Amino acid sequence: MLVFSRTDKLVLGDASWIASGAIVRGDIEIGADCSINPYAHLAGRVSIGRGCRIASLASIYGFNHGISRTDVFIKDQPITSKGVVLHEDVWVGANAVILDGVEIGSHCVVAAGAVVSRSFGPYQVIAGNPARAISDRRTGVPDQAAAQQSGKELKVRRLLFEQDPYHSFGQLLPEDLQGWGSDDPLFKDLLGQVRPALIVEVGTWKGASAIHMAEICRKLGLETEIVCIDTWLGNWQHWSRASGVGSRRDLRIRNGYPMLYFQFLSNVISRKCSDTITPLPLTGIAGAKLFGHYHYSCGFPA
Repeated sequence: MLVFSRTDKLVLGDASWIASGAIVRGDIEIGADCSINPYAHLAGRVSIGRGCRIASLASIYGFNHGISRTDVFIKDQPITSKGVVLHEDVWVGANAVILDGVEIGSHCVVAAGAVVSRSFGPYQVIAGNPARAISDRRTGVPDQAAAQQSGKELKVRRLLFEQDPYHSFGQLLPEDLQGWGSDDPLFKDLLGQVRPALIVEVGTWKGASAIHMAEICRKLGLETEIVCIDTWLGNWQHWSRASGVGSRRDLRIRNGYPMLYFQFLSNVISRKCSDTITPLPLTGIAGAKLFGHYHYSCGFPA
């Protein structure tokens, strides 16, 4: 049974349908070829573009309760409505919640259980509570604009890169997280105590320790940027050995130049840490001078 509760307006496009058990109320516009699955809830002012899929138990709220006064019950304060807009070809997963004032760009995926309280551009995969962009469907990694929209301030990346360093990255290399002491329990203890906004790692090699720290920060709910400073050229010992650990083979030399940097990027992307880790291809001394120039300091030098 389709439930309409105080629906003021309903526009339903061609070849679209609303399943039994869904609740639709307010000012609702649904484009062509859309599906609203069982027990989904649309309320307030909601506009949905063509080709969208709203999964079971998803909730989209295009209104809000006034809470500015403390001397009046919330129920007695004015209702506000900025509205929710989903552009075309958006898939909203089961149990996701989209709140008033949000605009979701075309071709986005809102993961199951996400709580979306801010807007996102096109092609983003959006997940979490509060929701953030975890990847771009075109590139496999979130771009800088999406990271900023998700609330994470990547101040070094924003300062130094006009285009996100992971943007349009080519084919990933097989994951290779060779490192030394990269998963030491000390990282978790220090990060839990310091809770830094910025970490600078000098000499990152293939990124194993940076990725480990990024994963810890994610579990701790920290909005931390990790800046990895390295030339990714190796040292003389790598060039002196033809094979084995710490040899020219590790450098992945192509046209006479090490491809180690691209191995690092591939590792970061494959572990879904590109929204936290910013590469900075400099020597340690040059990196220190750059940070001094911009008067940046870090909460956790690694």
